[in-house]
Amino acid sequence: VPDADLEQLHRVGKVYVMPSPVELQSISTLEAMASGQPVVAVDVGALSEIVHDGKNGYLIGLDDTKQLAAKVVKILTDSKLQAKFAAESINIASIHDINQAILMFEDVYKAAILRVQNRL
Repeated sequence: VPDADLEQLHRVGKVYVMPSPVELQSISTLEAMASGQPVVAVDVGALSEIVHDGKNGYLIGLDDTKQLAAKVVKILTDSKLQAKFAAESINIASIHDINQAILMFEDVYKAAILRVQNRL
């Protein structure tokens, strides 16, 4: 899918599901969140940094297909919850915007440099 079509594609569904247990920091999950999707994801890797259980979606246990299905159904059948999670997904995704991320990395590097300089 061309990058230009991704945003529209992410808006087609009502919930984004990431059942993979091998995600590091799932860019596709962040893209879906930036498009206003609630998320149901396996609680592995860095997904808990972007999927905040009960705030923008749900984290589920590894291989817990019953819990996954129940959480997806819960979101799909509650339009208020869906809207709340969608808005929070956008808020969380905005923190991971490249411009914000660069500023955070700069702060980390500056702090590390100061610590080293203070030891010299």
